[in-house]
Amino acid sequence: MLDLESIELIKQLKHKYFRCIDMAELDGVRECFAKEATALYVGGDYHFDLKGREEVVDFMKQSFHP
Repeated sequence: MLDLESIELIKQLKHKYFRCIDMAELDGVRECFAKEATALYVGGDYHFDLKGREEVVDFMKQSFHP
């Protein structure tokens, strides 16, 4: 079971991540991921398997629009 400090740190990280996504602040998003992060996005007609922080952030950058 996680201790209260760990839970609070996770909450803070999630807040930062979603705030940076909302504001399209890619440098902030980058700070939320470890260098060796991975992400898998699967939907009806797409499948993205991303390896590494920069690949994840680049994908997000391409997903944002004005």
